[in-house]
Amino acid sequence: MPALEREWYIRPVINYAFSIYVGFIWSPLDDS
Repeated sequence: MPALEREWYIRPVINYAFSIYVGFIWSPLDDS
């Protein structure tokens, strides 16, 4: 698989995981 294709496949996954991570971190802070 060419690097460009791999990047286009991985980038959305990283963004998705990052948004979940941020949501998980900020949810408890929002509560208090």
